[in-house]
Amino acid sequence: MPPFLLRLCTAISPFARILPLVPALLAVCLLAVPARAQAPTEVRIGLLAKRGSATDLALWQPTADYLSARLPDHRFRIVALDFTEIHDSVRAGRIDFVLANSAFYVELERLHGANRITTLINRSLPGQSTTTFGGVIFCRADRSDLQSLSDLRDRRFMAVEPRSFGGWIACWRELHRQ
Repeated sequence: MPPFLLRLCTAISPFARILPLVPALLAVCLLAVPARAQAPTEVRIGLLAKRGSATDLALWQPTADYLSARLPDHRFRIVALDFTEIHDSVRAGRIDFVLANSAFYVELERLHGANRITTLINRSLPGQSTTTFGGVIFCRADRSDLQSLSDLRDRRFMAVEPRSFGGWIACWRELHRQ
């Protein structure tokens, strides 16, 4: 075992597929909306900005531009949201669609009646799709007292965000299975 603890925690997620079909599905959904002679209808796509607003906006802006070009009666806008803003934005109707992890989707469906229209397909595995989602638990290399998950019992440690599926929820599940 290496001098530091590195453990992938996996949690089965039927919704953990990454998004090649969202532009097409959004376009199909919006074709049912009557065209107006006025200014284009704004469609707000809420995005869980887990990499930071600027980074995630830059990553997803081409999708909004593509949809806006294909559906000229609509203007698509990406709205970067942090973990604390998603529920309020859905509840208040400030976003029309949301892109977030599958744990958020389950909450949004239960609490606000959200419906999924597609899921994301992870393209980091060429030619493969996956139904798993994971996180990483690690410690400093000089902590020889931490060699397995059971060594964390009755200890304090940090996670990125309590609502982060990979950054906490998957690891929490694995810790409780031990």
